[in-house]
Amino acid sequence: MLADDGKTRVSVRIMGETYPIKGSASAEHIEGLASLVDSRMRQVAEHNPKLGQGKVAVLTALMLAEELLRLQEQLDRLAAVLDAEWEDRHRKMDKA
Repeated sequence: MLADDGKTRVSVRIMGETYPIKGSASAEHIEGLASLVDSRMRQVAEHNPKLGQGKVAVLTALMLAEELLRLQEQLDRLAAVLDAEWEDRHRKMDKA
C-alpha cells in the first residue's frame, strides 16, 4: 500500500511481532527482507534458547553485518581484478 507521501507501507511479522514499515522499496521487497530477518533470528534463537529477543536481534544484526562486510570485501577484490584486466586489455589495444 502506498502512503500519502508516495512511500510503500507494509506490516511485517518478525519473531511473532508485527512491525509497520514504510520505505521506498516495493512491498514484496520489504516483505522479503523481513522474512530473511525472521528466518535468521529464528536460527539464532534456536541455537541460543536462553537468549531474550533483544539479544537475539543484536546477535543476528552482528552476523548479518559480518556477512555484508565479507561480501563487500569479495566485491572489492573482484572489482580490482576486473579493473586490472580492463587496464591490461586497454594497454594491449593501445600497442596494437
